[in-house]
Amino acid sequence: MLYFILSWGLLTYVSFSIGLGILNLFQAKGFKRSGDRFFAAVWLGIVVLANVFLAVSIITPLSPLIAIFTAGSLVALALGFSRVRTETISILLQISERWLFIGITLAIVAAALTSKKVTWFDTGLYHFGAIQWLANYGAVPGVALLNNGFAFTSSWFALAAPFNPDFLGSRVSAVLNGYLLFLSLLHASMGVHYILRKTAERYDWFIVIYMLLTLPLFIFTTFLSAILISPSPDMPVIMVTGIVAWAILVISDQQNHDQENQHQQRKVNPQSQVLKPTFNSQIVPLILGAGAVTFKLNGLPILGITGLFYGVYHWRNPIKLGLGAGIALLLLSPMAVFGVITSGCPLYPSSWMCMAVPWVLSSQQAAQALARINDWKSWFGSPPTQANYSLWAFGKWLQMAHFNKVMLLLAIISIVIAIWILKNAHTRQNAGESWVVLLSFLGMGFIFSQAPLIRFGLGYFVLLPTLIGSIFCTRQSLSSRLTKGLSQLAMQLPKGFVLLALFIASILFTRVNGIKLHQQLIVPPELPHAKVALKQINNIHYFSPENSDKCWGADLPCVPGELEEDVWLHNPTQGIAGGFRRQL
Repeated sequence: MLYFILSWGLLTYVSFSIGLGILNLFQAKGFKRSGDRFFAAVWLGIVVLANVFLAVSIITPLSPLIAIFTAGSLVALALGFSRVRTETISILLQISERWLFIGITLAIVAAALTSKKVTWFDTGLYHFGAIQWLANYGAVPGVALLNNGFAFTSSWFALAAPFNPDFLGSRVSAVLNGYLLFLSLLHASMGVHYILRKTAERYDWFIVIYMLLTLPLFIFTTFLSAILISPSPDMPVIMVTGIVAWAILVISDQQNHDQENQHQQRKVNPQSQVLKPTFNSQIVPLILGAGAVTFKLNGLPILGITGLFYGVYHWRNPIKLGLGAGIALLLLSPMAVFGVITSGCPLYPSSWMCMAVPWVLSSQQAAQALARINDWKSWFGSPPTQANYSLWAFGKWLQMAHFNKVMLLLAIISIVIAIWILKNAHTRQNAGESWVVLLSFLGMGFIFSQAPLIRFGLGYFVLLPTLIGSIFCTRQSLSSRLTKGLSQLAMQLPKGFVLLALFIASILFTRVNGIKLHQQLIVPPELPHAKVALKQINNIHYFSPENSDKCWGADLPCVPGELEEDVWLHNPTQGIAGGFRRQL
């Protein structure tokens, strides 16, 4: 727990400084409130830092010292601008003792929930192995020949690598997903704060409802809680989905407020100067969308919508269009280069643009990996004679998991909500809602067509229920009824009593969830033990798990099965650090 909390504090400061530098660099003034700028900055910093780490791994291993030097350089660069230093100090000075206590309490709760033993099967298959390779060797040519899971490039693993040093073994692999839980709880708390003060905007309700629909599933359901307590990149994509929609609503609402203010000024003084609106804030969702793709390719719909969102506002300005495209390509390029180095394919499991390098995975391997993911109808075998294949496969899919029924129900509800929103959009004169509708439908369509599993697209499916909830809650009458009693109670209670009650509730919550603080106070338990055997093929010595395909925290190199007979060390003098190749 303590390691998690200390790591999160460091990551928050670093990402906030980097993100604030980006907001000032592009003069993204759509995020005016200090709280909104804080969370926009932190998310921008996370995305940029993860992709910078991935780029650095192409040159050198991601050891803690390299990470500190890299992150420190980025922070120093950001703080080199006087505007960033001034705003950093201003925002930090606005953090009250109450918010410090709330933040520490939420960090303790999140650390207690996520510092349990990791059991997610993908972590044993390749997640932790990929992090180990990045931390100890960086980008290794042909490492995907050992385990094609390593061909699934993720900047999330690059960000995790420095937080998983060798001296901690396999204990802290869930540190980043735990951080997302903490950050999400903190963001929701800010929204609740504005709601109780009766100063909430629609996007405050949106972020609170989004977190209420997603976080309990990660905390209380067996399936998604296993993903939470792991380094899985599924969770950051789900969280970024909500943050991107929130950012779009913030920008759209702020633009409407600015236009209304200018209209009122012209009524009072017809001679007043009309200020030309600026749309630099649209770069924020675009950066987050590109970052989602580098976390995992199921973030592609987010990049598609944020790219379109940016383009609509800048289509008359070729320079800004080129700038947006250049920034997106810059963020995506480390992923493509890393993919070529490790597997020969920039967008594995797609065989598109695979390079003719000695370690390239065969097109057959890529096709098989792609089929396992997106050919979901083949998951259930052959249908009975004379049965309609599509209907039979759909029925099997519904029976496969309760979450599949939830996905279908949410999709149907979303269609109804979308019709109502689009029908009434003109009465609210806000394009932000239409963009969220587009993001939801493109995302749901992508997930249904590729791999209809809740862990790949939960965010897309809850966007419209969240949006309709925020629309209704923003209406003054409903908002007043919901908050009047709570706000009066909060004002009457002494501050110390409120904070003490919050602390006691968090302790009781951790006890109810079966958390054993004495076993995880400093660091979590190790990953499950994998019994491995030492094997050799050609000039490669490797470990292989016995009676399993999961290496978990085994020493490198670990291969989940038998290594193919045509695989050799690429440069025997460098050992496994020099990479692997196929026999010419």
